[in-house]
Order: sequence, then structure tokens, then C-alpha cells
Amino acid sequence: MTAKATDALLEIGTEEIPARFLPLARWQLHDLASQLLQQHVLPCTDIMVHATPRRLVLLLRGVPVAQEIREVVVLGPLKALGFDAGGQPTPAAEGFARKHGVPVSALVERPGEKGVRLAYVGQEAGKPAAKVLPHVFAQVVEGLQFPKSMRWPQSPTVFVRPIRWLLALLGRRPLKMAAGGLKAGVTTRGRRYVHPKPLPVRSAGEYVRVLKRAGIILDARERQAVIRRGADRLAARARGRVLWDEELLSEVADLVEAPVVILGSFPKDMLELPQPVLVAAMQEHQRYFPVGDSGGTLLPFFIAVSNGVNTKAVVAGNERVLKARLADAQFFYSEDRKKRLEEFLEPLGGMIWQTRAGTQLDKARRLEALAGWLAERVGADVGVVRRAALLCKADLVTRMVFEFPTLEGATGGLYAEASGEPAAVARAIAEHYRPQGPRDDIPFTDPGSVLALADKVDDMVLHFALGHLPTGTADPYGLRRAALGVIRIVFERGWRLSLAEVMGCALEEGRQVLSTAPASSVQAVLHFLRGRLEAVFAEQ
Repeated sequence: MTAKATDALLEIGTEEIPARFLPLARWQLHDLASQLLQQHVLPCTDIMVHATPRRLVLLLRGVPVAQEIREVVVLGPLKALGFDAGGQPTPAAEGFARKHGVPVSALVERPGEKGVRLAYVGQEAGKPAAKVLPHVFAQVVEGLQFPKSMRWPQSPTVFVRPIRWLLALLGRRPLKMAAGGLKAGVTTRGRRYVHPKPLPVRSAGEYVRVLKRAGIILDARERQAVIRRGADRLAARARGRVLWDEELLSEVADLVEAPVVILGSFPKDMLELPQPVLVAAMQEHQRYFPVGDSGGTLLPFFIAVSNGVNTKAVVAGNERVLKARLADAQFFYSEDRKKRLEEFLEPLGGMIWQTRAGTQLDKARRLEALAGWLAERVGADVGVVRRAALLCKADLVTRMVFEFPTLEGATGGLYAEASGEPAAVARAIAEHYRPQGPRDDIPFTDPGSVLALADKVDDMVLHFALGHLPTGTADPYGLRRAALGVIRIVFERGWRLSLAEVMGCALEEGRQVLSTAPASSVQAVLHFLRGRLEAVFAEQ
């Protein structure tokens, strides 16, 4: 960094922002800053963005003291009008040159829509960064958009949460900027109740150190590392290891500013619950990390992350909450198992799958036919596949799935096994939502793969027939994910199938519930699949 460059800082202090919005905020901060700095000809050596529940931060490294000198081109009169027949300048050319303080000989020629024109080419001195950055920072604040935003009485701005303070500095110089109904100051804030008074920041360069002294870790990756180290150490004390979920780790790191790791325990008799239920109760509702032995079997311990507080009362509170949650799960599991899985089919008939496309029971019966047809063509056990297809949606009306939606499929597999269904049927039911993402495996068994393929094909064909096509980034029915799942299952299983025939069969089954089912839906789905396939090949 030269002597003529310095750091600049914008901090937007807010009420607590939901963790799920912070990755989007980081991306937008960087993108907006990059665009605006380029527009205002104010380059910097590095753009750093950070986000915590209470602050969005833009830190610019190597900001010049002023904009770069720019070349200015001003078009004047046509050349034909600027000089007479003898080549002498006319009053039009002389006046244009005089206006810009140069002789006529300093004018240059530039092409124009109506012919060659005279032009003035000069240099314009840049504005000081202290004059430009307030406008850039205000545009950044106003330009941030979120899936859900709020209004509050003190501000005309719509934002993800109410803005409570702004901090804007260029080196040691406070910047005069305003946004969200507030004027920027020279103080930040620490953790609520721990630092009730504002914390002064003397320069942009010392901002991160001021927060660290207050116990706040600004960098999300550093927060993740702190959580991982602390959790691994505590789990080892309990003679176990943390069963890490990377997405949950990212989310938990964005729930806190000063992560403190806690080891808690729960009653051993709760381990009688199936492991997927225990994991879902910890992760889905409480954002806890399970602890298991070297083989992955759960131990009666969990890891929680607190925001800067670790007392006996905090540990006891987390244990009490989890114990209640597991007691609920134990009750739901016990009540559900009083019925056989097939007894849930009747209430499934009262659950709408899609308006104008029947119920979940209608879907199960479509899958029974489509999956059976597919099983014959790939050599899978037709009886197992048809039975699994009929029962695969029955767990949607159980108490367990109502409380823990991510257990759909897994719950069906557990209840099928408890109901005396063949192991292959239970396994296919448990696997049929796979793969649920690019890092998820396809089903491990042939019946599970057939059922998963049928489920995804049915989704695509009927949604396309209903006109539910993905648009831009919007894909509310997960059809892009379903298409990639179809491609992966067929490729990784090595099956040779005519997808046109598969889609046609799905459409015929769908016509039992669809008022209109145009044959063009099949071609539309095939075209959609072709686009996903091209993307897969491009990545490879």
C-alpha cells in the first residue's frame, strides 16, 4: 500500500439478522461495492466483506485518496461545419475551442452518427475519496435486498432488520454519510448487555482489533474454526467425536458473534430412539451437534454453541430444552407405531399433493404403476418396488414427520420395518428421496433407485403439465434438483432407458388426475433434462 492509499470502512449495525440471510448479504456487499467503485473510478487493492447477526461490514484495502484522472471526450460541431472551403476554422470551431480553453489546432476528429466531428479531449481531475465514498456507501446500504425485509417508524429504508447505527471511516477520517434514516458515526457496538456503551473506532485499520478486544470474531471462517476446535476437544473428553454437518456448522457460526462451545448430556434411555430421530431433534430444532463413538453410534452427549456465555445455568438450560424435545419425539414415535404403516394410507387420501393434481394417495398409486413399469425394464424386483411405492408417502401423515419434516422417507423406512414389511421394502422407502443435493449419494439399492427415479420423473412431468416451470432463479418445486437426480441415478446405475418412454408412461398415469395433460409436456421435460445434462457435461 502506498502512502497515498488507505483503508475505508462501512459497518451497518442492525437488530439480529437471521443466519440464513448472511451468505446472501456477503455476496451482495462484495458485488455492490465492486460495481460502484468501478463506476466511480475509485479502485482499491482488496474488498473484504463480513457479516454477523448484528453487523454487515465492508472493509476496503488500498483506497486511493482521490479518483483516478479520467480522459474526457466532448464532441463538437461536424468537421464540415468547422472549416470553410479554404480550410480555415469557422466561428463554430473557434467558439467550441474557446469554450474548452484550447486552440482550434488542439481539437481532434472523432466519428459520429452524421459524419466526422470535431472533439475536445482532455483530462478531468478526480474527486477526493472522502467526497466519493459517502455516496458509494449510501448506495450499498440502499442496494442490499433480502427475501424478507422490514419497515420501522424511524426510517424510510426497507431492510432485513432495523438499522441501529452506521460507522464510516476513510483511514482516520470520519465520513459524512447517511442512510436508513441515520448519520454515520465513529463508534461500533459490542455484544448486547456485555458492552452497553458504544466502542470508539479511531481508524478503519484498527476496527477488527477493537471488535476482537470486545470478544467478537468478525470472520465467519474463523468462527467456524473456533467452534470446530472447541467441539472436538470437548467431545474427546466424553470419549467420543463430533458427528459434523458442514451446512449446520456454517449456519451456527452465523448465529453468534463470540462463539463459546458447550458440552451437554441427555438421559441414556433416550438412545432407544432410532438414531435419525435423535439427530434430527438435535440438529433441526436446536442446532446442536451430536456426539458419537468411533463407529458413529450416538453417545448421550451433544455440542451446543453459545454467544459468549458458558455457565452452569446455560448448560442446564440447553440440556433441559433438548430433553423436552426428545421426550416429544419419544411420544410421537410410540404413538405412530401403534399403527401399521399401511394404515396411514387412508388419511394420506386427505392430503393434497397439488391443486388440480390429486392427493398424496393418488401420487402413491401413480408411483406404484410407474415404478413397477420401470422395475421390469431394469431388472429390479417388481414386487418389492410396487409395495415400496405404495407405502413411500404414508409417513407424511405421521406425527413424527409433522414435527421433524426432514425425516420424511427415513421415518417411513423405520415404520415399514416395525410393521413387518420386508427389509428391501423398508430400505427402498428410506432411500427414495435421494439424492437430495449434489453431495448426497444416490440410493444404494436397485429398488430404492427405481422408486427415486419414478418419484422425480412424476414430479417433473406433472409439474410441467400444470405449467409449473422454473423461471430464472425461482424453482419452488425443486425441478432442477429432480432433473439432476434423474441424470445421476440413470448414469451411476448404468441403466439404458428411453427417457421419452419413461416420461410418456408418467404422463399416462398422470392423466388419471389431471384435467388437461398435453403431450407436449413430455417434450418440454426432455428439453429441460437436456439442458441440465449439458450443464453436467460442461462441469465434467
